[in-house]
Amino acid sequence: MSKMVCRHCGSQVGFFAVCSSSNPFKINCIGCENKIVVNLSAAIFSALLVAVAVIGILFVDEHYSLGNKFLLLSIIIMLIIFEYCYYQGIETGFIKSSLVDAYNARDASNEGSAYDAQVNELSIVPRLKNINYIRHLKDEHNMADDDIPYTSPFVGDLLLSYAFDTNSQFIAVSPNTAAHFGLKGDTWQDKAKMNTLPSLSRLKYTQQGEMYFISAEDNMAACTLLWPELWDQIERDNQLSVAVAALHRDVVIFVDKDNQQAIQELTHYLSEYQATDNHELSKLIFERLGCSWGVLRCTVFKL
Repeated sequence: MSKMVCRHCGSQVGFFAVCSSSNPFKINCIGCENKIVVNLSAAIFSALLVAVAVIGILFVDEHYSLGNKFLLLSIIIMLIIFEYCYYQGIETGFIKSSLVDAYNARDASNEGSAYDAQVNELSIVPRLKNINYIRHLKDEHNMADDDIPYTSPFVGDLLLSYAFDTNSQFIAVSPNTAAHFGLKGDTWQDKAKMNTLPSLSRLKYTQQGEMYFISAEDNMAACTLLWPELWDQIERDNQLSVAVAALHRDVVIFVDKDNQQAIQELTHYLSEYQATDNHELSKLIFERLGCSWGVLRCTVFKL
């Protein structure tokens, strides 16, 4: 069997991703934000096999009184075996899914494939990530080096990465995806930053107590931290020095750094905040250091 990979980022399906997926029909890709969609009939058939096997074990226990410990152990071993077989079936292509043959990935033509999109330098955008993102890919999924997204330290526990924006999803820029899309030269990072401007030109502000929430189109709120000119304007308009929290790619909060009540209110909000998806960024509070950022000493919460 040939190796099957994600059509969007070129990553193989991960055994941990298959085991931890709450939906056997849609499995999280370990290399990007897309879902691996498994053939519905194959998934249902696999689920029926598991059900039949469990019923079989219960039937044997009823007639031979195997004992609770042996019964539980038998079910756990059976489930692990089925999960591994399911994983192998998806990885090798025996079970049909949205994965594509690694050697034919460039020619993938299924409807909705990101490889059909005309992706180039003009569609690259910056993305902020927490350092745990890369650790997760390396430690838990044992991802190959060429599949690891390009990153550089930004501030605190945040990293600066880049992604191809295909309008329907973001595809992380890694050595593999850069080679696939023919990304060359050393100017694309600057162009990526410029590509955030259309979204950041329509920012919305919402006040809650002493806190100001910033929202932006296209999941670009966190990218406001890349533009010191924007924060110059925010400070001038509000006549304050900002302290900023980038909790989530869509949740950026600023307060008056010199207002202790506002700092306490923001700190309390950070301690209570729980993201409902996997795009949480940082629970640190940042302060401006000229054109860059630093960590404000009062912060104590981490992801």
